[in-house]
Amino acid sequence: MALLACARRVKTCLSPTRCQHRNFELDSDFKMAKSKPKSESSSSETKAGNTLHAFDLLQRGAMPPPRGVSVLFGGQRFLKRLILQNFQAHTTEDDEFATARLEGVPDWAVIMDELMTTSLFGSGTKLVILDDAEDFVKKFREKLEDVVAQQRLVGSLVLIVDSWPSNTRLYKSIDQHGLQVNCNLPEVTKGRSSATDTARLYRWLMEYTKSNFQLSLDQKAARVLCELTESNLGRIDCELAKLSLYVSQGGTIDESLVNEHVGGWLTKTMWETSDAIADGNLRVSLELLDRLLKSGEHPLALYGQLSWSLRRYPRAVEVYDRMRQHQTRPDVSEAVKAAGFRAWGDDVPRAQHNLKRIGRARLEQLGAQLLECDLALKGSHSSDSRARLLLECLAASLVTTKS
Repeated sequence: MALLACARRVKTCLSPTRCQHRNFELDSDFKMAKSKPKSESSSSETKAGNTLHAFDLLQRGAMPPPRGVSVLFGGQRFLKRLILQNFQAHTTEDDEFATARLEGVPDWAVIMDELMTTSLFGSGTKLVILDDAEDFVKKFREKLEDVVAQQRLVGSLVLIVDSWPSNTRLYKSIDQHGLQVNCNLPEVTKGRSSATDTARLYRWLMEYTKSNFQLSLDQKAARVLCELTESNLGRIDCELAKLSLYVSQGGTIDESLVNEHVGGWLTKTMWETSDAIADGNLRVSLELLDRLLKSGEHPLALYGQLSWSLRRYPRAVEVYDRMRQHQTRPDVSEAVKAAGFRAWGDDVPRAQHNLKRIGRARLEQLGAQLLECDLALKGSHSSDSRARLLLECLAASLVTTKS
C-alpha cells in the first residue's frame, strides 16, 4: 500500500499540468532574480552625482564636510574660501584643533595619519585641507582612487585645485563617493559653446550683498561691478565692503555709486585714456598717459588695457562684414554691441562715430599694429623710456584732425 501511494504521488508530480505550473514558477523566480539587480543598477545610474556648483552648496549654509575625499576646483578662490568657511564653521564648533591645513606635496603617510585619527577634543569630523594639490594628485592618483573606492576614512580630505578634468577615473569616483564643488563662474551652454551665466551671477551677487552687508544691489550695478573687476569675486567682495561705507543700512548700491567709487582714479583714468585715443584727442591722451606712467603703472599693464579697448573697433568691422553677408541691411549699432561695447550710456554712438573717423583702411591694419607694439614692448622697447615713446606713437597714429 505504501509503494502504491508513493507511485501515485510521483505520477502527480510528473503530470504535464503540474510540470508546466512548476516551470512557470521557476521561470518567474528566475526573471525576478534577474530583474532585481537590473532595477538597482537603473536607480544608481539615475541618481544625481555629487558634483555641485559653489552657488548651490552655499545656499545650504554651514554644513559638515563629508567623510572621505572632497575637491574644490576652479579659478575663483573666493568661492573656495567661502566653502571652506562653511566646512570649518561646523567642524570647529567644539574643537579648534579639528582642522589641519597642509601645502605642497606631503608624504602619503602624513595625510593618512591625519585622516585615520579622530580629533583629540571634539566629536566632529577631522578636516584636512591641502592647498594647490595638483602635484599631490599627480603623484598619488592611484592611492587616492583606492581610498575613495574603499570609503574607510575617518576624516575628510579637501583637495584644492585649479584644473580638474572630468574624464578621469578619480573624478568619476569622487562624483560617486565623495563631493566635488565647481568654483568657477556659472556657465550656460549656447549651441556648441559655453559662456558665463551672467543672469545667475548677478542674482547671486545681489543675494550675497543682501545677506552679508544688509544692502540691496541694483542689477545694473552688479553688471558694472563685474565689468570693472573682470568678474573676480574676491575683488567684488572688497569693492562691496568699500561701497557699503557710502550707503546707510538698508539702502541700495546703484550704478552711479559703482562708477564713482570702484577702481579709483586709476581705473577711471585708464578708461579716459583709451577713449581719448579712440576719439583722436592727442593732447588729452598724452597728458593722461603721462599721469598713469608717473603713478608707477607698468607700460605693459597699460598696453594690455589699451589694446583690449582698441581691438573692439576692428572686431566691430569684422562683425559688420559677417552681418552684411547674411542680411540685406546690417545694423552698425548691433555690430558695435557684439564687439564688446556697453549697450547703455553713450558707448555705442561714440564707437560708431570713432569707426567713421578712423576709417576702414586703418582699422584693418590696427590688429597688426597692436601685435607689433606688443612684441616691441617685450623686446626692443622693454625699457621704460622706449616703452613710453611706443605708447605715445600708438596714440598719435590714430589721430587725424584733432590735436
